[in-house]
Amino acid sequence: MKKTKKRGMERSKKAVAVFFDLDKTLVRFNSAVRLGRYLLFRGKLPLSFVLTSSFYGTLYSMKLCDFSKMLRKLWKTMENRNADDILKLTKQLYSDPGKFIYPEMKKVLDAHKKKGHKIIIITQTFDFVAEIFAKWLKADALASSEIEIKKGRFTGHVNPCSAKKKDVYVREFQKKYGLDLKSSFAYSDNIRDLPMLKDVGHAAVVNPKKELRDFALRKHWEIDLVE
Repeated sequence: MKKTKKRGMERSKKAVAVFFDLDKTLVRFNSAVRLGRYLLFRGKLPLSFVLTSSFYGTLYSMKLCDFSKMLRKLWKTMENRNADDILKLTKQLYSDPGKFIYPEMKKVLDAHKKKGHKIIIITQTFDFVAEIFAKWLKADALASSEIEIKKGRFTGHVNPCSAKKKDVYVREFQKKYGLDLKSSFAYSDNIRDLPMLKDVGHAAVVNPKKELRDFALRKHWEIDLVE
């Protein structure tokens, strides 16, 4: 792992947390997208889901649609559909979550854990996916996009964990654990996560694209290049 800047992990009298994005920060890829492909090839997704995903996914990538709207449109197509098969196949796909984690980032996470820092994952990914990785990583807390299921069926209702919502969750965790945010850390690969990264005293970006890399350089943030 190459770093553009070395940085110590200062001690704090208050609790210190490490906020991690999940996809492309800890996990090598977008875990929700990979799950979608896995389910599609097994005939578990309706055509409306596929078309909605393609349309709104394109708009989102072009910054013409926000994440919350995209997610609500997407899961509305799953209203009243059986959730059991989806959950079973999700566990099947991610039965060995460790093999999908960047080894270098696992070492970073473990180093923080040894120092007594609280490990908190805040991700846009679906809760039933994120929970698998959070459990394997032994995270102290998790915030993710909540997909509502009642009586074994998707209701079509969601509580998106958008980039803006991540900032809200950071503040909620601060109150819950009595965190010293100036002494805390955050890691992400995504420019949309700037609100979360700006919340802490020690921000780091992982395999950033040009826009985020340039911003990180201006702020003298740590840049981690992992494979």
